Amino acid sequence: CPAYGGLELMPQWGLVPLGRDPTTGLWEFADVQTGALPTLDARGRPAIADDVAVVFVLLPAGTSTIGSDPSVDPWSQSLERPTLAIALEPFFISKFEMTQGQWRQAVGSNPSWFKPPTFEPWVFSDRHPVEQVAPCQRQCARPTEPPGRPPLRHPCHHVTSCPER
Repeated sequence: CPAYGGLELMPQWGLVPLGRDPTTGLWEFADVQTGALPTLDARGRPAIADDVAVVFVLLPAGTSTIGSDPSVDPWSQSLERPTLAIALEPFFISKFEMTQGQWRQAVGSNPSWFKPPTFEPWVFSDRHPVEQVAPCQRQCARPTEPPGRPPLRHPCHHVTSCPER
């Protein structure tokens, strides 16, 4: 695929290729540790369901500018300057917010305050985004290795528990 500049992917544990997004042409993968493989809707996009897995998009390598330019953002702070162009390797990013059902499937519990079945007067389901996740839990929920590289150690191998908030 030209967008990935000849990138050769090594197998990624738990990720199943779904094919290319019909609009962007970027490859999508499902993480089977977080739910069932999604079916594709009439437009060729992953259909949302209560038990569907997290869908990742493989973004190609490129450059990004970090920092803030005062000529573009007059409210920028001095600590945001100068701008800097950085090179990015290909990486996976979730296509949608992680749902409460996906989090429960991956981690075994649901930390959300607004969780099913109801929180009067609203009704919630496993399709709602997970919230109330501690920073140490975010990075430990699903470690993904950089595409094309040997698997890395779990980034949270040293974490035995998260501090209470």
